[in-house]
Amino acid sequence: MTVKLARWDFVRPVNTTRVLVDIGVEQGLGVRQCLDGSGVAPELLDRPEATVAAAQELHIVRNLMRFLGPDFPLGIEVGRRCHATAYGIWGFALLSSATFAHAVSVGLRHLQLTSTFCDIRPTTRGEDATLVIDDRDLPGDVRGVLVEITVAALITLQFDLDAANLPVKRLALKMEAPSYADRFRTLFDASPEFGAEENALTVDVRCLDVRLPQRNSLTRRLCEDECRRVLERRRRSEGWAGRVRRHLAGDPARGPTMTALAAELGVSARTLRRRLADEGTDYETVVDEIRETLAEALLATTTLTVAEVSERLGYSEPSAFARAFRRWKAMSPNEFRRSA
Repeated sequence: MTVKLARWDFVRPVNTTRVLVDIGVEQGLGVRQCLDGSGVAPELLDRPEATVAAAQELHIVRNLMRFLGPDFPLGIEVGRRCHATAYGIWGFALLSSATFAHAVSVGLRHLQLTSTFCDIRPTTRGEDATLVIDDRDLPGDVRGVLVEITVAALITLQFDLDAANLPVKRLALKMEAPSYADRFRTLFDASPEFGAEENALTVDVRCLDVRLPQRNSLTRRLCEDECRRVLERRRRSEGWAGRVRRHLAGDPARGPTMTALAAELGVSARTLRRRLADEGTDYETVVDEIRETLAEALLATTTLTVAEVSERLGYSEPSAFARAFRRWKAMSPNEFRRSA
């Protein structure tokens, strides 16, 4: 049995990682505390062209959740800083779109240029135009924070496009109300309906035809063309970490050694090690990330025992897997399974 990596497992720009670290520092943490165990080098945060793996960004989210505690509105604080300009060319493509509907279409078409973990689907129901935020394949321990980031970022973008003419009509969240629920009203003038059947952000359907104040057809075409080029370049070359991940993801227990994998990729082991270091990671870290992601999937979606999951991931003993899992999640595999 092989487990496919989740649809959110794509290389992403470093922007949101930088926002996460900035928030941690503001709350009294050190940069290295925020990045601890992620494989992201501090200097990477200052490189505008840099990218990180989804697993690395998730690791940093978990670090901040652990350090800042459940009463800190991490998702809201991250999302409210995700202005259109934070996303580079993708954000400018939205700002220069002719209408809100066109901005939504452009944004969703090139969504992998953002750092989202949620799948976003537009629907129209009577007088409502809704963005449904699908959280079904998100890891359970970070699901709430990731949904909050997505919702807060969507509202922030909506305000950036035209705050006066795109008010939030309804905000629904599946989660139970957190201790900081009032922050939604304070920051976004929206009181969520908690315990809802789906995560959804709704505006009046007439908003779809609102002509945006910064619309510019020439700029929009230039930006959208560049979005396509960036995505194509990224698909052609996700980086060496991405190549290693693709080779090992299906079955890390029976994956090749680093030397054998380097030969498959047409380079020496020394070159592969150097290329991974240039991207702020190493072979062992990539393998660890894959094991973490697959462990979550196997524990949450199968009936395999912990010992069977351990064997599937290539650990010599269940105790070694249990130690690794506690390092990743600060809980045992059985505790994670009960909470997933």
